[in-house]
Amino acid sequence: MIEDFKLFPTLVRKVNNFLSVDECSTIQKELLDRERLLKDHGLLTGESKSSHLIDDILNIISINLNDRIKDICLSYKKDVGFKMDNTISHSWFNIQKKETVLKEHTHPNSILSGALYVNVDQNSSEIYFHNPNQFISYCDIETPSECSYQWYYFKPELGSLIIFPSWLKHGSNETKNNTENRTVISFNVK
Repeated sequence: MIEDFKLFPTLVRKVNNFLSVDECSTIQKELLDRERLLKDHGLLTGESKSSHLIDDILNIISINLNDRIKDICLSYKKDVGFKMDNTISHSWFNIQKKETVLKEHTHPNSILSGALYVNVDQNSSEIYFHNPNQFISYCDIETPSECSYQWYYFKPELGSLIIFPSWLKHGSNETKNNTENRTVISFNVK
């Protein structure tokens, strides 16, 4: 008898249509009005700006997303068994111009993180998640599967939300963004 054990899976949850097109439009207008306050961020290349060190954006925009986000995070928590308070500890937004890159990174001092796509299209750079098993690259992979991916990417969709463990390395894998004002709200949960 053969038994298979997929021992160390990592759950990344994608919620399509988390925001409606109208909600995305409203939020995008509000964020563009704040663009003059944005600063450079070391994880963004080129002409990109972030509110990362300025304020908690979810507490400023007119559409209350806190409870909706917490509901998704609570569901995630139950599915993976993490111990967490389900408190959004920080939120910010990034606006990327064309030909920019989001460098690979993690989110320390939190349990879950999320990316909410407010202004993206078919030209927007993907978000890549990297296998935390650094030794997988030692293997020659004939047929990739969830057991052998070195990385996996999602094409961002307008209004979608992606939730993932904060320790999971992610970024655009040096793929340049080709959307003007690609806008993402990000947040951390403790």
